Amino acid sequence: GLRWRLDALHLHTRNLRGGDFGIIAFRPDRGKTTLVAQEVTFMAPQLLDLYPDEFRPAVWLNNEGPGQRILSRIRTTALGVDLDEFIEMGAENARTEYVKLMRGNEELIQVKDIHGWNNNDVEELLRKLNPGLVVFDMIDNIQFSGSTLNNGERTDQLLEAQYQWARNQMVKLDAVGLATSQISGDGEGKRYPAQTELKDSKTGKQGACDFIITGGYDPSTPNYRYIGMTKNKVKRKGAKSSPNAIV
Repeated sequence: GLRWRLDALHLHTRNLRGGDFGIIAFRPDRGKTTLVAQEVTFMAPQLLDLYPDEFRPAVWLNNEGPGQRILSRIRTTALGVDLDEFIEMGAENARTEYVKLMRGNEELIQVKDIHGWNNNDVEELLRKLNPGLVVFDMIDNIQFSGSTLNNGERTDQLLEAQYQWARNQMVKLDAVGLATSQISGDGEGKRYPAQTELKDSKTGKQGACDFIITGGYDPSTPNYRYIGMTKNKVKRKGAKSSPNAIV
């Protein structure tokens, strides 16, 4: 399976295997993309060992901002530099060092812009790419054309169906799925937001995943984030369900 880079996560979960699907949620502009980028750049090279006989990349489905911005974040995170240091390295040097970290394959992490796409478009793309790891950034923005339980039309019912669809795709593909989400305003300023504080959902999203990672923020300690797991069905034997770690 895939090992987390962050010890706070690795020590509390088993390695992730195909079909595992989790949510990573922060308040806006509190480090969600950075956390996902650091984990994807660490996990992607592991895919080469997990699938030595076929190419199964990490695919980042982006429908929030420009994909080039995400790609830059991925590369600076992989290299352990900020944007200014990245620019100082020069394009060719930066690319060479990045490819080394990706064990010679620049296409090991692929960012795909899916703005305005529906779930059928996404399914077709995933079948073509055959990924081993998928980041859904964000599922909430995918236009969902599937059915919901009891023909529900509320936002939370639609989101539950969307997240259940994504989880099913990971089972079909035998891939690991990470979905980004947001913490609602009720979780502002909290170190360890509750499971019910996911945006637009009290139980829907929560029931359609194997684990939920929350990143908390305390204005009195602005340089730290607080990592919790409000749901953990991939718990490592003998470990607590939630790390409640300061990072």
